[in-house]
Amino acid sequence: MVATLLSRLEKKGVLDRWCQGRAHVFRRIVIRSDVRRRMLRESAANLFEGKPSQLMSHLLLSTIPNPDEVRHMRQALDEVATRSHRSTGPPIFPSRSPFPGKD
Repeated sequence: MVATLLSRLEKKGVLDRWCQGRAHVFRRIVIRSDVRRRMLRESAANLFEGKPSQLMSHLLLSTIPNPDEVRHMRQALDEVATRSHRSTGPPIFPSRSPFPGKD
């Protein structure tokens, strides 16, 4: 069961594998932030008509964020607003997938 899961993750390009003696050694290829970005982009596309604002609104209205979380969200929104005025920096939901062949 574990071997099957690791094999599938390797085929998806998430893990790298090599043999060390009789053991198989695995190492992740993608980083957590890339996986989060991809999953959120896919969630926005599949559940919220591709609109990040609808995803964010749903998250905010379905939970009760504490004051620190609200402050962090406001800072993130301010950063996005500043970026959009300058038209520089990476997009919020980049179009390329961190998984090869999975765009």
